[in-house]
Amino acid sequence: MVPQLGFAPTAAAVLNPLLDRSVIVQILIETPLGVENANAIAQTDGVDMLAIGANDLSAELGTPGDFRNPRLRECVAKVATACAENGKLCVLGGISDLSLVREYLLMGVAPLIISGNDIEMLASAARLRSDALKAWHSEFAH
Repeated sequence: MVPQLGFAPTAAAVLNPLLDRSVIVQILIETPLGVENANAIAQTDGVDMLAIGANDLSAELGTPGDFRNPRLRECVAKVATACAENGKLCVLGGISDLSLVREYLLMGVAPLIISGNDIEMLASAARLRSDALKAWHSEFAH
């Protein structure tokens, strides 16, 4: 039972081909070696997209967290080009500065951007809620 079919019991003969068609294979590029092999990876049958993990790749380049570094930009451009030439998507994760994300979009990165994780989002929401409750309490106490 899967959500695509409303969790209805479905025979394997029907379910398996449906699920096989809906699988997406994403290869994560986080090292200079991965960047060097991006074209060969993008040419691989069955690979749908390449994703660049900006935090790990920048660390591997010796410039952790420096998302404006020219070496990182060169790597992103190389992966984006490999994807474009092979009809694959190139996505980028780990950068939350939207002005910088825009620059990478112009390099050919697809607009599917991973810019956070569940813990970061939960913590951010908790801080907003806490701030709102503090403000409410401050008003109420006066």
